[in-house]
Amino acid sequence: MDLLTVEEVASILRAHTNTVYKMCRLGQLPAAKFGKEWRIDREKLAEFMQKTAGASPLLHRRSASVEFVPGHTLALMAEQNDVWDFEASFFRENARKGYLLFKACWWQKPEEVRKVLTERGFPVAKFEAAGEMVIADLASICERSGPMAAADAWRSAAHRAIERGYKGMIGSGSPTLEGCCSRGELFTFEEALDGFLDGLPVKGVCAYHLGGKASGDWNALVRLMNFHGQVLFRAEEMDVSAKII
Repeated sequence: MDLLTVEEVASILRAHTNTVYKMCRLGQLPAAKFGKEWRIDREKLAEFMQKTAGASPLLHRRSASVEFVPGHTLALMAEQNDVWDFEASFFRENARKGYLLFKACWWQKPEEVRKVLTERGFPVAKFEAAGEMVIADLASICERSGPMAAADAWRSAAHRAIERGYKGMIGSGSPTLEGCCSRGELFTFEEALDGFLDGLPVKGVCAYHLGGKASGDWNALVRLMNFHGQVLFRAEEMDVSAKII
């Protein structure tokens, strides 16, 4: 019998350890308690995963491994730290898969991105030095040349990636409803980006943090959804994603 620890199961399920503990306590996992420690049988875990696979195609455990469709995804999160955590995980899980990594900065600054993502386990400087990652300051581009130029930064990077022999590009940007540019410029940027990415081998995520103000910005959020092919809602212990029809 091959018994796994909670930490090992969390890694397999791509879930937080607290989620695994809760599933053990509630009897949702084939687990047994030895003293103060839970152990899960590897073979029974595999059977459990087979039975539950596909049970709810729109629900995902909290992880950047949600299957993003090619094109343009809107990700809605509560706070700035949620964006940092998401992007660190997102870049770790998509590194060295034959795609150029692209980080578009809005409220984040490039030097801050290098520092914070490195602290969260993704060595940005190493990937930049190898030419495997590009960091673009879209806030500065938008201020200097307008929202269309900011959107074109994504398209230009994708074309350069293809020219260099990459399969395409995987990237994340960090706009906000307030502060990056005017609301009108934001909508212009998102609509242009949606058009620019159409047909390109790009998986792009626009990760917004809402700062607890989602209800007051509902009309703006609905409008943003029109410019994206998929929406990801990030909650405390899981992600909920849906394709836009």
